[in-house]
Formats: sequence, structure tokens, C-alpha cells
Amino acid sequence: MKRNVFCYILTMLVGLMLTTVSQAQVALQVRAGVGMSKLQGLSLMENRLSYKVGLAVDIPVARQWAVQPALYFVQKGSNFKGDYGNEQIVPVTLDNRLSYFELPVYAAFKINLGQDSQVALKAGPYVAWGIVGKAHVSSDDMDFHRTFVGELFTDGCTYDNITLLRTKSGTTYKAGADAYKNLDAGVAFGADFKYQHYLIGADCSWGLLPACDGLFDNVALEGDLKNFSVHLTLGYQF
Repeated sequence: MKRNVFCYILTMLVGLMLTTVSQAQVALQVRAGVGMSKLQGLSLMENRLSYKVGLAVDIPVARQWAVQPALYFVQKGSNFKGDYGNEQIVPVTLDNRLSYFELPVYAAFKINLGQDSQVALKAGPYVAWGIVGKAHVSSDDMDFHRTFVGELFTDGCTYDNITLLRTKSGTTYKAGADAYKNLDAGVAFGADFKYQHYLIGADCSWGLLPACDGLFDNVALEGDLKNFSVHLTLGYQF
């Protein structure tokens, strides 16, 4: 039910963005980027590859200011090291992949560098909704790859009950995760360089809501697990 409501709201937002673009001086941007993400709050977590693709609308509101709402499909999550197996224990990398629809709303301050070039500094809040979450395990040494059963946003993950988290000090913990929360929200900021119609940007999003209540048996968290990601993006402004 919650997912159906979110999809309806998402459709309305896309329609509103496209309608807004038809107005004078409003520009549509198409963007895609790659970077890294991490679940903060546990030092054992490692960065994983992250990507995003979506649309943004540039709405001038003053001489050098604009509002830039955007809608992205973005994959976040985190990696961590562990051991998998019963009789044969295999060192593995575990990969939690969390896919969201993300809606940031930036306030952008623009600095003209010439007739065809411009720099924009931007910041603002974002809200996101998790749609797909999967946990993977792999070992390059053993050519072993597996996707765990279960949806992270609804079921959590048991990691087959035979996966241990391995720390640098040699301590091990049984892997297991409660269901991740669909709703995420936080702050986002970045900078863009525009030459004619082409865009090169860098942005960062910092989650303020816990992504998951429980992760790994008996592991002491340094704080709530929260999403963090940075991306380099390329785009085109129509």
C-alpha cells in the first residue's frame, strides 16, 4: 500500500516537473553519475560503487539564484568483509545494495565566468524512498557469487545463517539484519560547472534518518546507521 501511494506521488511529481519546464526561462537537465556510498555508524562498513540517473529542473527565482528540484534513481548501500560456509569457510565480500527514488530540492547560487560558462553552488534537503534492497556475497578467490533470498526493505536478511562478520582484530560476529527502512531523508549539497548546455558536477548526500535498526548480532554501533554518498555527474541542460 505504501509503495502504491509513493508511486502515485512520484508520477505526479514527474508530471509537475515536465509541466514546469514548459514555462519561460525554466530549463530541464538530464543527469547521470557514479561515485561511492557507505552506511555510516559502523567502522567495519566499507565503501561500495554507487550510481544515479535522473532529471532536474532549473527554476530562476532571482538574478543569481535558482531552485533546482530533481528526481533520481540512485543505488546506495555498503560493503563489508566476512566468512561464509559451514564445513568449508570462504573469505567473502558482502554487498548490501539499496536502491532509492531520491528527490533533492537545491537552492543554487550561480556565478557567471563568461558568456558560455557558469558555476553553481547548491544545497538543500532531500527525501528518498527505498524500492529494492538486495544482499550479495562473492569471493574472487573461489569464483563464488550468490544473491541472498529476501528483500532488505521488507524482510531483512539472515545471510543463510552461516555468514560471519570478520573484524581487523580477528573478532567475528554472526551476520544478520533487520528490515531496512523505506524512508530516508537528509541534506544534499554540491557544485556544477556549466559550459553552454553541458554540465559537470559533484554532489554529496548525507542521511539524517536511521537506515536500519539492527545489524549483526552483538555488534556495538558507533551511532545510527545512516546513508552517505558522493557522486560525480555529467549532464545536459535543454
